[in-house]
Amino acid sequence: MAWVTAGVVRQALSIERHEAIAVSSPMSVRRRFTPGIRAKVLLASSALLLIPWIGYAFVVQMEGFLYDGQVRMLADNARAVATLVQERAKRVSEKREIHEIAPELTRPIELDGLVEDWIAQGADVRGYGGDRIAELHGPWTADSLSFSHAVGRYGDYIYAFFDVTDDRVVYCAPESATVCDHVRISVKRMGGELERLILTARGPGAVAVAPVSGRTTGSISRSIEGAWRERSRGYTVELRLPAAGLEQLAFAVADVDEPAATTVNTVIVTEERGIQTGTTLEVTDDISTVLDAMARANLRIWLVDRDGVVVRRAGTIQPAATSGGMTKAVKLAVEPLESLLGSWRPQKFLDPLAQASRLETAEVAAALAGTPASRTYERTSGVTRINAASHPISIGGEIAGAVLVEQSTQSITRLREIALERLLLATLAAFVCGALILIFYVSRVSNRLRELRDEAEQAIDSVGRVRGLVTGSNAADEIGDLSRSYSAMLQRLAQYTDYLENLARRLNHELRTPIAVVRSSLDNLRSETLPQGTSVYLDRAETGLNRLSAILSRMSEAARLEEMMRRSDRETFDLNAVVSGCVEGYRVAYAPLALSYSGPGRPVHLTGVPDLIAQMLDKLVENAAEYAAAHTTVEVILEEHNVDVILRVRNQGQPLPDAMKSGLFDSMVSMRPTGSGIPHLGLGLYIVKLIAGFHQGAASAANCENPSGVEITVRLARYVSDPA
Repeated sequence: MAWVTAGVVRQALSIERHEAIAVSSPMSVRRRFTPGIRAKVLLASSALLLIPWIGYAFVVQMEGFLYDGQVRMLADNARAVATLVQERAKRVSEKREIHEIAPELTRPIELDGLVEDWIAQGADVRGYGGDRIAELHGPWTADSLSFSHAVGRYGDYIYAFFDVTDDRVVYCAPESATVCDHVRISVKRMGGELERLILTARGPGAVAVAPVSGRTTGSISRSIEGAWRERSRGYTVELRLPAAGLEQLAFAVADVDEPAATTVNTVIVTEERGIQTGTTLEVTDDISTVLDAMARANLRIWLVDRDGVVVRRAGTIQPAATSGGMTKAVKLAVEPLESLLGSWRPQKFLDPLAQASRLETAEVAAALAGTPASRTYERTSGVTRINAASHPISIGGEIAGAVLVEQSTQSITRLREIALERLLLATLAAFVCGALILIFYVSRVSNRLRELRDEAEQAIDSVGRVRGLVTGSNAADEIGDLSRSYSAMLQRLAQYTDYLENLARRLNHELRTPIAVVRSSLDNLRSETLPQGTSVYLDRAETGLNRLSAILSRMSEAARLEEMMRRSDRETFDLNAVVSGCVEGYRVAYAPLALSYSGPGRPVHLTGVPDLIAQMLDKLVENAAEYAAAHTTVEVILEEHNVDVILRVRNQGQPLPDAMKSGLFDSMVSMRPTGSGIPHLGLGLYIVKLIAGFHQGAASAANCENPSGVEITVRLARYVSDPA
């Protein structure tokens, strides 16, 4: 019967212990759970960021289609203008203009790259800059490229000098002979073809002569000598070439800003010298009228003769001063996308042929060779693109010139900015609406979950008893199902807990009568004359009966404690007086064991139940006295702090095993060896834990050193105002 009763109590208190653990966990669950829903919703909503990315990629792709369409349109315009000119233009045969190729020098020039020989002979040194630009594919300043030039003749040779201002000199690499800083020469001898040569250098010293790609060179290329000399802000070049039979001569200087560049940045040309012959175009008034009518904003038409000299120019590609752009707010939103996608967006406009009197671009050269061509100027960072298309003009079966049509991409850029601005506004509106809907939905779900959490926390008290039920929601969603499940679970748990509590009380009450009957029967048997040897069995029966009575007493003690904690009213009392009085009584009860008390020496006010404190101290001293070594002292120490008090009970003896430190205050836990003869349910320190929790405190145990022993510490709140 005793082990049955102990098993029931063990089950009841074990359930109570697990319930108390479950009560302490909702706070940590709440901290993990509530932000988790919001984080997941935000993570799912981040997929909406694909909308502006896809829209931006679509706008960029459409921009590319518009660029291609513009190039095709320019090619059609160039072909139409060429057809018009071919029908109406007049051909002037063998135009001849005689210019002096070079003035005479008094003595030969030493090819050392120095200007002193030229100054000493009073040479005509001319400056060339922005007004003679033939090609421009990036920003230009006078410091980036400009030069002074002089030419002269002595005997059978013509000498030329160039003093070039260049902020960065780029020499030719061994594998490249043209994509570097260089000097161009256009030369024609009597009865020969026009030769185009390039003079380069791999460093200061002698120059190298190379033909222009696609053209053959005559013997003059092998007769040219020169010297390249570097100076602080540029370089100088001196040349010498044979003058015999020379008919035409012109020079140009090309600048490259980066060693890895694929094209030149700027080309500045000099005037042509000598006898110039060839076929030219005479533009009639009706052609000029048509060209002026076709040219419009951002569209420019060029007519050049067979040598690339500009005959007529109509229109402009310079954007209007009032051309707008994206607003500042839109730019701040779009620029990160452009940086992420590596997209190009112009910041300023640069006209590469604004002052050109001669066109030597690749598409013009192709048209003069009889092949229509088109080209998009390189995407220089932050510079507006310019698309161009050329078409040859053929008169009488001979190429007489070419048409070049150019147009900037300002209009496409503006359409792109408008599309991006509208996309951004539409996306922003969609995001705002979506965010408001998500915030409303998540807030509603979070509030419902928070209400359910609060009800679940309040449904179970600090000792694990069900004191209320969760209100089952009528909502037909998952949260409603969860609340109804909580309500049903708590209801069943309350019924089962009530059954276990009443069962322990009933067993305690019902077992008292059989125990009394057995005890009286044993007493009557002892008064009778019994056979020899039966007294041993009577002693065993009486010992078992005493053990059963002790178990029932401890069960009654636990039940009374729980009842007391439910019904007791807290009061303010002097804890120092209670503890000191109890210790005086323990000295008599536990003699000859020595006890000592150390307190503050003044009243220590505490809000609580004095009887519970005394009962807690009984368990602490009983536990310490039982495990104390012989001839040692059990110390009771009371410490006073601002918001709490600390009660310590310390003994000397065997320390606690590491495995027992964490579960020492749980129910049904005891370190006493089995068969010690004293019934223990392992409730002593568990009662200490319950009383400490009732006073909003906590209990802990630790081993001591020097001397070895165990110290149990109980921390109690000084002022407690919540109901018991």
